[in-house]
Amino acid sequence: MKWGFTSSRRELAGPWRSRGLAATEFVLTVPVLILVALAVGEVGRAFLQYDRLSHFARNSARYVSEHAIDGTTGVVRIDEDLKTAAMYLTVYGKTTKGNEGEASVPRFFDEPKGTFELVPSAVNGNTDYFRLTVTYPYRPAIGAVLPAFGGDPLNIGAMTMRVVVDMRAIS
Repeated sequence: MKWGFTSSRRELAGPWRSRGLAATEFVLTVPVLILVALAVGEVGRAFLQYDRLSHFARNSARYVSEHAIDGTTGVVRIDEDLKTAAMYLTVYGKTTKGNEGEASVPRFFDEPKGTFELVPSAVNGNTDYFRLTVTYPYRPAIGAVLPAFGGDPLNIGAMTMRVVVDMRAIS
């Protein structure tokens, strides 16, 4: 009588040995991938908000350039009505005040507030110019701090966007 015992065990070889390895790798890598995807999305959102801010600030500067010359005198005059209309044009995309749902720059007047400055300036002795400066504190959607691998965390909540437009007033 011959018994069919072998000295090797089949359970320790082949695909049965790596059972559960894919699930372990998945559990270890998914949080890192989610963190990277959220960071990329937040940086992209910041670029989009800066692009919108600069677009509407340039539109506001064009509006001011057409309305800053006082009559036929050729003197640049920026009064409070023109400043207010330019600020609303930057924030709401129109020269009158709108509601928060219409804002091209979200929560511009919330704390910490954005700033809007419109002043006459001179370039090479020519006084037909003005400078429009808009600062806007960026408000992140997912959190103020993104962790960094191997370094200090990136504090995107402290980021301030600043757009400066110098333009000549036209009549």
